[in-house]
Amino acid sequence: MTRTLPLAALLAATSTLATTALPVAAQEVDVGAYLSGRTAAIAQDYAVGAERFGRALDADPENPVLLQYTLSQLIGAGRTEEAAALSARLEALGGSSVVTSVVLQAQAFAEGDWEVVLARLEDGDEISPVIDGLARGWALVGAGRAEEGIAAFDDLTEESGLAPFGRLHKALALALVGDDAAAVELLETAPEDGLTATRAALITRAQALGRLGRGDEGAELIAGTYGASLDPELERLRATLAAGETPPFDVIGGAAEGMALAYYGVAAVLASDASDEVALTYARLAERLDPGNGEVLLLTGGLLDRIGRHDLAVETLGRIDPEDAAFLPGEMARADALFAGGEEDRAVAAMEALARATPDSDVVQVALGDLLRRTDDPAAAEIAYTRGIEGQEGDPDLWRRHYLRGIVRYQTDDWPGAEADFRASLELRPDNPGVLNYLGYSLLEEGGDLDEAVDLIERAVALQPENGAIVDSLGWAQFRAGDYAEATLTLERAAMLEPVDPVVNDHLGDAYWAVGRLREARFQWQRALSFDPGEEEAARIRAKLEDGLDAVLAEEGATPLDVAGTP
Repeated sequence: MTRTLPLAALLAATSTLATTALPVAAQEVDVGAYLSGRTAAIAQDYAVGAERFGRALDADPENPVLLQYTLSQLIGAGRTEEAAALSARLEALGGSSVVTSVVLQAQAFAEGDWEVVLARLEDGDEISPVIDGLARGWALVGAGRAEEGIAAFDDLTEESGLAPFGRLHKALALALVGDDAAAVELLETAPEDGLTATRAALITRAQALGRLGRGDEGAELIAGTYGASLDPELERLRATLAAGETPPFDVIGGAAEGMALAYYGVAAVLASDASDEVALTYARLAERLDPGNGEVLLLTGGLLDRIGRHDLAVETLGRIDPEDAAFLPGEMARADALFAGGEEDRAVAAMEALARATPDSDVVQVALGDLLRRTDDPAAAEIAYTRGIEGQEGDPDLWRRHYLRGIVRYQTDDWPGAEADFRASLELRPDNPGVLNYLGYSLLEEGGDLDEAVDLIERAVALQPENGAIVDSLGWAQFRAGDYAEATLTLERAAMLEPVDPVVNDHLGDAYWAVGRLREARFQWQRALSFDPGEEEAARIRAKLEDGLDAVLAEEGATPLDVAGTP
């Protein structure tokens, strides 16, 4: 079959396709709908794009370019059943593509039309080696030809790079048809390849062990993998196995859900490579085949949020069942999407509700603290971080929690508490450049040990020499030590690394003033003002522009600098 562009490339080729294929009649009838559709598509506003391109399509229903554009927008909006109807129209017009093929394949799985899946593959309707192999295997299983389907998964295990997919899906198929011994053997002997260590693989193995009368091993597997902090689903399974009861196999309910996991796996791999829109295609198709799968909804919502469709992300994440293991991370992701979409109050309300519902979850408390810190409520953030720290000795994330609580304590003028947190964090992560820098810079600002501050910041610079904020801290430490010439050189480098940072430009202005480069000092202060510093900082910079640095320092009761020139 002839191929055109996959979803991610469709929008990139908009102008070429439009000028070569859009008929004059369509341009005359509803060029406004077409152009507004393009605008929406570029902004990845899928709902509006689908509506506008659809309107243009009404005027020219057989235009393949408009069909492709409308198709891409429908997929992004999650309207995959409508996308299947458009894909069929495109193929009838000779406009087959990877996108139409995979959409129609998913539709056949959704309808249980296994023979259509197999026939299309036999006709050479190929999508990618991994999708083709998994689709063949699951279609055969769905058609009652499990032995052939499992053999198809075996074929994948022999392909370099595809073996992890083949092993995981073979194990799922074996468990689905009741061959628990073979499923366990496969998962126990499989090499560490990422996919055979996934949650789906672990639950499959644990459930199969339980059905083989080895529930104690299954319970130990869960505890050994996830530790004591189990989500409700894993805790229920562990308890069932420990009690010697026989669990059902419920990772997938049939071949269609198996293919949903295939699409999900491909989407997850693509998402890790930042191929967000292509990944979204597969995530939406996984959602079509298994609409209640929390992990699928979590991935889809995360992709939509990353793309900038915060509204769709909120809607998608809001569909995760509260009993699903993905509910907790889903609600935290939903709050992040609300915040990113400008709905700060709703974001905070969502996280506070989650914190009330899960009072024992330190992870939720820390996430609430993160959100409150981002909404400029450091006092409330400090309370949440404290709840996330209490009783968590030994937690690998404890260093970060102390660090963040130190930041919000510093913002609320609790320097003793902040210093204690920074030092606790540094003890746990002695080579973390962020902690080294924040503690060192804070010591400078609070009149602490200058030698220690310089040492801490120099260690941070050695770890991250291209970090402009850290280089700025070193320059400011040199300035505070009276080494104005060296400070000027260091702060010039910091300004090259962070050219639009108001603090860096302000510091460089002070250094120029101290070495007698007064005109350049005023220029840097003016630049600092143009980058929107806080109101208090802006007022101080204006005073320096008006009266000079010496006058400002005298007004503040500080020791005047030994300036090398006069205003």
